Amino acid sequence: MMVQIAISEYERNHLSTLSRLSDDDIDHIWSRVSSFIEKQMFMRKGVYIFGLGTFTFCQQKLNLGSKHILIQRPIFILSEKLSQYYGFKQIKQLATDVPVVPLNFSALSAESPYKRDIVEGCVRETVHLLLRAASTRQSVFHTFPGIGVLTFRESRVKVLFYPDFISALDSTGKLSSALTNRPETSKSSVSERLCNKPPRPATISGITIPRISAGEPLRKEPWTELSENQQQADRATVIDLTDGLKDKRLSNTDRDGDVSWPPGGAINIMTVKRSATDVNLMCCDHRRAGQELCYVCMQRAQRNVPLYQSDERRKAEQEQERVLMLHEHQKDLLYFQKEEMDKQKKWEDSQKVAMFNLGVAEAQRNKKAAAYSQSHGSYIFAGRPCTPDRLPQQRHYMQELMQEAARRRQMQSQMQQEQQRVNKLHLLQLTEEIALKQSQQLHEKHEMAKKYRKALEAQMECRCSEISQCFDVQPVFGLMDSNPATLAEQRRRAQNIAEELINTANSRRREMLKKSLNEQKRGREIMQRDHKIMLEERIHHDEKLRLQRAMCEENWQRSADLKHQRDQEELNLRRFGGQTLTDQLGKYKRCSQCKCNTANCGYWSSWHPHYD
Repeated sequence: MMVQIAISEYERNHLSTLSRLSDDDIDHIWSRVSSFIEKQMFMRKGVYIFGLGTFTFCQQKLNLGSKHILIQRPIFILSEKLSQYYGFKQIKQLATDVPVVPLNFSALSAESPYKRDIVEGCVRETVHLLLRAASTRQSVFHTFPGIGVLTFRESRVKVLFYPDFISALDSTGKLSSALTNRPETSKSSVSERLCNKPPRPATISGITIPRISAGEPLRKEPWTELSENQQQADRATVIDLTDGLKDKRLSNTDRDGDVSWPPGGAINIMTVKRSATDVNLMCCDHRRAGQELCYVCMQRAQRNVPLYQSDERRKAEQEQERVLMLHEHQKDLLYFQKEEMDKQKKWEDSQKVAMFNLGVAEAQRNKKAAAYSQSHGSYIFAGRPCTPDRLPQQRHYMQELMQEAARRRQMQSQMQQEQQRVNKLHLLQLTEEIALKQSQQLHEKHEMAKKYRKALEAQMECRCSEISQCFDVQPVFGLMDSNPATLAEQRRRAQNIAEELINTANSRRREMLKKSLNEQKRGREIMQRDHKIMLEERIHHDEKLRLQRAMCEENWQRSADLKHQRDQEELNLRRFGGQTLTDQLGKYKRCSQCKCNTANCGYWSSWHPHYD
């Protein structure tokens, strides 16, 4: 059963783009968006949708013995701001350095009959409504035609890609198995059984966002009445953003259900409910129990009066959710009011600018009209010659340019020759100056030698032949050395000097020896430290090699164990003919309470505690 969302008059007036588009127009625009994303992903590029997230790739290596295959699988990364604001959860994917381009509204407008503003407004308002619906923790999904389905379920976000899209992206033939055979994550593709499965009647309750128009308010549309039996067996989620603002959560028993995928790009909010056929399921041995119970448990269940203590808790939760919805609604109202004020201010500014432009244009037109009204003394000659051809002028201009280039080249060559000539002259001048200086030095040297020779010749000529008689023949030096006291004093001084010299030599020898010993000790310590560091480095290197070898052995052992486990699973699968343990146990019906056979009429199992 399909239930429509009640949208307030304020939202209907402010979603201006969606109110002017029909369902077919919205589907067409989103099909264009999906085509753009698909085209970019075929070119190995990511696409960023503003306010929603990014479609990109994640690289994965498949080791095949001596070689490996690089697989790029498509992923969807939700915007970090949305995850923090609404509390959405998503398995963190490590995106590679794939180039990401934003959603090009101009290209979408060129490929469709709509304007760019309409395309952008449709995408943004649809994303806004999608997030508004997903923030209430409902099961929401949005279809990207040809790509996959974006699902919001219990605050978890995921994209299930179509098998055709995955096979079109796959160039190795391993992408489908890589997306399905991942034990650490859930499946990322829609299986063929789920895509081709016919819709089951009365098993889901969906909420579809209708076309927003400016006609009769949606509040006046009659709601579909539920029968009393369906209201007792099913729990549907109905949202009224203006009057009720109620949000009835799903119970733990109602969360498992089936989802039908729409062909178009409309936003569908799915809430799971029990079907009438599920209520009428009966066991094979008795027809009145209504569930898989034996006779004893069925009689006890009929005699027991159920007492539900979760009503107050459910009411409190509903009240809290109602308050939260009111708070969110107030925030949205403030946001829309702020946007309206900004638009009004921009409109006033643009109106002022337009009035100013009109005044300037009017002044220019008046000026031109006044200028045209004046008559000029110009004449028109009937025999005016024709305008000459531009080709001769261009040739003349080209010749002048070539002459200018030749003249510049000639001037440059002349300047180079002049510079070389100046350098040669400067070198010759330096050579002459050096030779002149050397000749002057030699001349001065010869002159000095002549002067010394003349002085020596003059001394030789003036030298006396004998000693002058004015000096006495008595000794002049050493007259006081023959005194014993003086000789003793000289001897004592000589001994002291000798002792000082010996002591100085010994001290210098000791210092040199001590210095050499210290240097030897320091060198020994340096060698010991270097030897210790070298041993530590060798130990560290050996330990690192040992750890790497142990890690490799552990990885090899783990890979071998996984391979043996897969081989054993395949062998067991072939041995049992494709029937798992759950399929084999399905043949034997047991009571859900006492675990006895459903045909039991009083026998108690010895492995199960008795019920009072």
